[in-house]
Amino acid sequence: MPIYNAAATLPTTVPAWLSQDHPAEWLLVEDGSTDDTPTLLRSLTQGDTAVRLISHEQNRGRAAARNTGIAAATGDVILFLDADMQPEPDFVRQHALAHCDPDVIGVVSNPVLEGLDPADPYHCYLRSRPGARGVGAGRPLPFKYFIIGYTSVKANAVHEVGGFDERFSYGEDLDFSYRLSQRFPQGLRYSDRPIVHHYDHGDLDARLSKLREFGRDNLPLLLAKHPGLAAAARVDFVDSPHAMPSWKSRLKRSMIRPKVAASLRRALPYLPRAFNTPILRYIMAASIADAFRGAALPS
Repeated sequence: MPIYNAAATLPTTVPAWLSQDHPAEWLLVEDGSTDDTPTLLRSLTQGDTAVRLISHEQNRGRAAARNTGIAAATGDVILFLDADMQPEPDFVRQHALAHCDPDVIGVVSNPVLEGLDPADPYHCYLRSRPGARGVGAGRPLPFKYFIIGYTSVKANAVHEVGGFDERFSYGEDLDFSYRLSQRFPQGLRYSDRPIVHHYDHGDLDARLSKLREFGRDNLPLLLAKHPGLAAAARVDFVDSPHAMPSWKSRLKRSMIRPKVAASLRRALPYLPRAFNTPILRYIMAASIADAFRGAALPS
């Protein structure tokens, strides 16, 4: 678990981690927090011999924290959890059972979103997304739905594809999942049996800020590494010099206008709820595209 400034959720999530009905080693990577996280972690895990606390002196980001945990792990399956995830008591066991199938390389859990505000258009959007559920259990899962924050992967596969690229400050999940899917095209799955409760969803302004960071600092690197990823990940609305655009991607790019997105953002609370999802998708796409246009492209 990569853990950074998570004092608000740790009293809820840590007891659920440590009360699982299946044995596991717990590698908690404290990533240079500036709040009460280190003190809380020591208090909540005191005396539990299955827990190993690992600390970074300075914040290095989720990719580095996950790699630190990977390097310390000794099991055959590595289960990733974020600090705001509260698993059901049989969570680890259900992941272990899923990996009994030799064709399974990775398993993404069934998330239950907690604390959503029904009056918030962004929170309504989060609730409406089918994600991996839309693909269904038992079928190969496209990489874009393989969310690492509540996912398990066979350890040999993690090591084979090389762990997480620490150059990414945001979007490291997409890069890692894409590499997994390229190496094991039939090996990723969704299961509705391991259930995890997800807290701390933030708001639309925070999400747009992260998407601008993604478009500016991370998407150029992602497309330079994987030119074929744009269409598969539905980010072909950006002007990438690393891929030949199709007519569909050209059409998408012509429709993305930051001024239109800004107007829709202001009007969003007053628009009919039926338009909520397409409008939010447009606003988020415009945030990525606008930041990408001003980014310095890697050579």
